[in-house]
Amino acid sequence: AACIVLAVALRSHQLDGQSLWWDESLSLQRAQSSLTDILANHIILTDGVTQLPTVDNHPPLYFLVLAGTIRLLGSSDFALRFPSFAFGILLIPLMYMVGRRLLSVDVGRLAALMMAVSPMYLWYSQEARMYTMAPFLSLLSFYTLLRLLDHDTQRRPVWAVVYAASTIAMLLTHYLTYFVLAVEVIVALLTAVRNSRLVRWLWPLVGVFAVAALIMLYALTIMPPPAPQDGFAFVPLPILARDVLNSFSLGLSVNVDEVIFLDLLFLLVALTGLLATGKEGRSPLPPALLLIIYFAVPLSLTYAAGYVRPLYMNSRHLIIITPPFYLALGAGLAELSARRGVFLTAAGIMLLGIVFSWYQFFANDIYHKDDHSAWGAYLRANVQPGDIVIVNPPHIYELYQHYAGSTMPWLGLPALADPSPAATDAILNRLSAQYRNIWLALSYTPPWGDPGRSVEQWLDRNLAKTDEKDFHSYASVVRVSRYATRPPHLLTMAPIAVPADTTLAGLLTFLGYDPVNVRDEPGRALSYSLYWRVEQTMAQDLKVSLRLVDDQGQVWAQTDDMFRSIKAGQAQQGALLREDTNLVLPPATPPGSYRVEMVIYWAATGRPLAPAGQSEKISLGRVEVISATVAPRPAQLPLTIRVDAQGNGLHLLGFRMATLSFGQGDVLAFDAYWQIERPLQHTYNLQISLVNRQGSIPVQQLLPLTTTASSASAWLPGSVIRGQYRLSLPRDLPAGTYALRIELMDAPPGQASVRRSGIWRFLPASADLTHLVITERERSFAIPVMAHPLSANLGNQIMILGYNTVPGDTARLVPGQTISLTLALQASSTMDTAYTVFVHLVDDNETIWAQQDVPAGGEHYQTTLWQPGEVVTTTLTLKLPSDMPATRLRAIMGLYNPASFARLPFIGSLPATDYVPLFDSDVIR
Repeated sequence: AACIVLAVALRSHQLDGQSLWWDESLSLQRAQSSLTDILANHIILTDGVTQLPTVDNHPPLYFLVLAGTIRLLGSSDFALRFPSFAFGILLIPLMYMVGRRLLSVDVGRLAALMMAVSPMYLWYSQEARMYTMAPFLSLLSFYTLLRLLDHDTQRRPVWAVVYAASTIAMLLTHYLTYFVLAVEVIVALLTAVRNSRLVRWLWPLVGVFAVAALIMLYALTIMPPPAPQDGFAFVPLPILARDVLNSFSLGLSVNVDEVIFLDLLFLLVALTGLLATGKEGRSPLPPALLLIIYFAVPLSLTYAAGYVRPLYMNSRHLIIITPPFYLALGAGLAELSARRGVFLTAAGIMLLGIVFSWYQFFANDIYHKDDHSAWGAYLRANVQPGDIVIVNPPHIYELYQHYAGSTMPWLGLPALADPSPAATDAILNRLSAQYRNIWLALSYTPPWGDPGRSVEQWLDRNLAKTDEKDFHSYASVVRVSRYATRPPHLLTMAPIAVPADTTLAGLLTFLGYDPVNVRDEPGRALSYSLYWRVEQTMAQDLKVSLRLVDDQGQVWAQTDDMFRSIKAGQAQQGALLREDTNLVLPPATPPGSYRVEMVIYWAATGRPLAPAGQSEKISLGRVEVISATVAPRPAQLPLTIRVDAQGNGLHLLGFRMATLSFGQGDVLAFDAYWQIERPLQHTYNLQISLVNRQGSIPVQQLLPLTTTASSASAWLPGSVIRGQYRLSLPRDLPAGTYALRIELMDAPPGQASVRRSGIWRFLPASADLTHLVITERERSFAIPVMAHPLSANLGNQIMILGYNTVPGDTARLVPGQTISLTLALQASSTMDTAYTVFVHLVDDNETIWAQQDVPAGGEHYQTTLWQPGEVVTTTLTLKLPSDMPATRLRAIMGLYNPASFARLPFIGSLPATDYVPLFDSDVIR
């Protein structure tokens, strides 16, 4: 029972946390097919125009089970993986029963434990394929045969029927289980030789053989011939054996080259078990012989078949022989238990390896399945009316349908009816004339669907790529790309929905925008066409930032994209441009009215372009976020810690926090996600506290549950709302561990006092979410020795003590050279502004040839954290253009407020300046 509880807890954790990969989508497709197609092993491919029947390589029973499951539970990722999870759990008590009967109760328990903790079964219990069902039925068939052949067995007719049923079910689950049938034939014949009285009980085996022959005959008549691109190839025996040993021992979430010594330990323990089971138990043959036959025969047949038709791609194709391996491990551990020290050492090392593999499986995204969920969500959010999606290749249609939905126009390419390049080109030419944007939804797990990536190549050659995002892939490419069918450079400017005339730094004039949609729900995107006139050719690339901002100034969404219609040096003066861009509304964005702001800035430095004397923020009007049609599931939210606290109509699902470690003076920032269970009468507040080990509260702040203007009474039951919380930590907060405590408070209209909202279900009115570590700042007050000492006072805030350069000699520079400069800065007073330091290389005409702007002290130690007298160094890197002319340059530096770009004055300089001169250089060619 303990093994089962452990396995349930382990394998159900994040059962739907990873997306389906392509093979799993085939399971979904077959399970959703008609009963006739499931039984005929048919998979119907479609590209949106043509339907192409194909034949699957797997028999129908697993898909019948899956079809029943999705009709009962739906087609969520959890439901699709539930049969695999269930059969993986059922294997554990069955393993115990086999071990107990063959050897002993102790061996049964230890073998069941090895099955419960197996990293391989953790992997395949969370995959919607037949790779836990097949070993379960194989072991059940083997066990019932042993019971049938046992000379002490009662009720042999019952065991005969169960054996026949389980074996036929096994053969209808995976064709490689025929190798287990071969094992059973050998065991039955050897048993009959030893005990002729059992010959008459072999008739179930004959009946099963007859049915097996019919199943295989049917499979051979419909099975397609092997294709060179199907992924199967001959595998040499040493590689096959090493792969099997590693997978059976530590699973697929480790690097076999790094853990080979652990694999050998598992092998040694298994061999010890075989040597210890030489005597006969309650079985028709010696247990060691049974385990060797059960393991070696399928392995040998799979290897031998590789010379004719390769059957092995990876260890999942031999998962049916994991039971004898785990039985041998159980027997080996039982044998070693007599030697306590050896047992504890071996078992401890094995357990460490297993736990490491678990950790890798859950935490290391190298071993995660292709992220088709985020891929589909990105398409759902960004594809707009007038766009079309190309599903490439069309074989991934089920993945696209499952994660992206079918509300947007789509087409699979290359076409199934005619995949030739000429036909593909003709279709893409037609779509380019018909649609505003073409989106490429690419998942390259079945590479034979478009082996030359012809669709992507055509789009890259003929259209302007305006967006591209890659998503995690285990061993392939998962990507979304957007291509504009209209050129960004315009000959004339058509009427603009919202005209404007705003010139940015004399370089670029914003002429207005066309909003595609100004009312949408979270998970979707607001889309804009932005219109521009180039006033001067620009030598650097620009970026466009769109931000969704509430009336309190809180940013709820932000996107930063390259200004694709302006490439450095390419957009000529007077050119008219159109830039299409999207702003995705994150899941759980509270409904309400927001404003959209745009900022244009230099890609290299982050410095914005602003109209003369005005803010760099340009308004794109107001938008309305409405309640989501379907509330996001917790797995779709960016939660770092899940919580399950309920009460007063609110359900706290969890929160997102970038780190649990903070320094003195940092800003504690986190997002919480609340599900509305019933209509709320008024808006709640959240009291956030840090509680030390002594129970005192040095930090406490009352914040609204969310800052949006919408009334909480308008939040629909079932919807999920995000709240953003920011708490400034005192600079003198003692270092240590603190509990992050939240209390739900309310203040009904007309009542000034704040009171607790009552009792949360399962939790008191206050809840400790997690523990935070506050670290003491390492500060330096020593004056460093600098190669170039200075004493420059900037605004009575910061003293410039000097600088070092690499190379040390900066008198002569060459085009393309990189200069590293380290500044020593000393705080003159406590600062409330996080200043930015800049260094420019300018010529006599004040043309900037190289520059960098970075937060003084770095992103994580800004000037608001400094104490008076503290010395902090900041390093900047400057790179000269490779094509610049020979000229004389001077290096200057200074500090400015990034919110207003107001520079600190250089006090004492004559004439008065807002920068400090550093050095002069001659650029020679």
